[in-house]
Amino acid sequence: MTKRSLRKPRGLTYLRGFTDGTMLVGEYAGRKVQEAKPLVRNKLIESGGADMYSEPEKKVMSRSGDECVVALTDQWYIIYGEAEWKKMAEECLSNMNLYSDETRHAFEHTLSWLNQWACSRSVGLGTRIPWDPDFIAESLSDTTIYMLYYTVAHMLHNGDMYGKNTGAIEAEQMTDEVWDFIFCGGPYPELSGIPSSILKKMKQEFEYRYPFDLRVSGKDLIQNHLTFCINNHTALMSKCHWPCGFRCNGHMMLNAEKMSKSTGNFRTLKEAIQEFSADATRYALADAGDGVDDANFVFDTANTGILRLTKEISWMEEVLAAESSLSTGPPSNYADRVFENEINIAVKMTEQHYENYMYREALKSGFYDLQAARDEYRFSCGSEGMNRDLLFHFMDVQTRLITPICPQYGEFVWRELLKKDGFAVKAGWPMAGTLI
Repeated sequence: MTKRSLRKPRGLTYLRGFTDGTMLVGEYAGRKVQEAKPLVRNKLIESGGADMYSEPEKKVMSRSGDECVVALTDQWYIIYGEAEWKKMAEECLSNMNLYSDETRHAFEHTLSWLNQWACSRSVGLGTRIPWDPDFIAESLSDTTIYMLYYTVAHMLHNGDMYGKNTGAIEAEQMTDEVWDFIFCGGPYPELSGIPSSILKKMKQEFEYRYPFDLRVSGKDLIQNHLTFCINNHTALMSKCHWPCGFRCNGHMMLNAEKMSKSTGNFRTLKEAIQEFSADATRYALADAGDGVDDANFVFDTANTGILRLTKEISWMEEVLAAESSLSTGPPSNYADRVFENEINIAVKMTEQHYENYMYREALKSGFYDLQAARDEYRFSCGSEGMNRDLLFHFMDVQTRLITPICPQYGEFVWRELLKKDGFAVKAGWPMAGTLI
């Protein structure tokens, strides 16, 4: 039996011993191992018989290829596990919209173990720690409330999102007192030298845009950056400015395989657009998956998207060319009423999916299912023919529902085929009738 083959049974044995085992001797006899273990640890530490330390559970390699080692050095920590602070973070989390139970469980688990976090380092780029300039703020600890900065950045950079321009305010004028006034309800900074009209406008911008309703980020940041964001907002901000929602997603795969430059299974957005077109790329991205599981961009889906969109244009052109042969008037027969109801269902369902950032489901209800309903309607009408007004309503609704995903297609249909004024993207969401 090899050493590697023993890992699984050994791990299972340790796990069962911890979860199901019972202490046989000592003052904790009869108690579960998982209950007694922290008590024994605390007693040993208090008596001086043991000390706490941490080490990697396995060999750790850096991106540069160097082996990482653990060293006991001077370090600054943020104590995220402090009882009152943790309680506020849990309260904030309980009121947030996280869009999936899996995401909520991941945040709850992180808050349960998060305690001391090393927030400083001695080398690299970053901000010097104000009370100890020999150290630099560790990047994850230094990027947790920058959403606040977004609310006034356009005024500090004279409207330039890249920071190349500067406004009328000098960096030195943005003192702690100024930030406290804008973000934390602090007193007016009389000595800042910034015109009161600008200060009041910055505060107004912040109050208008906070709290943020949504932050979209990767699921791998739940255990650090995003949880720090919750903690630091609760520490600095009043409850009315605490975060309202996070939408976490997985990584991107290509054709069910991990993206990798070394294997050639890799595409940039620019390359995908050049290969498939912008709308087909967006179509395949929407179809790639919802939730926190890794999304799967499939080339065949992008190619199929091109064909489906092109085929739909051809069908609409045929309908418009044969408009005079279609029946007119309000929906009257059974097939008309069923199709009209399916359109109303699609409007309501697709709206819900978009609001929950479920783009795959939105594509399904607003395009796939809607086209299936149209095909069934065409088959059901038989020799009686389809209703002109209902078909035009269908084309109008389907165009609006698909435009967020395929805007170029939507605008072409809106202007060139349906001869509508303005832009599809500004046409508004269709109104759904009463469901039957």
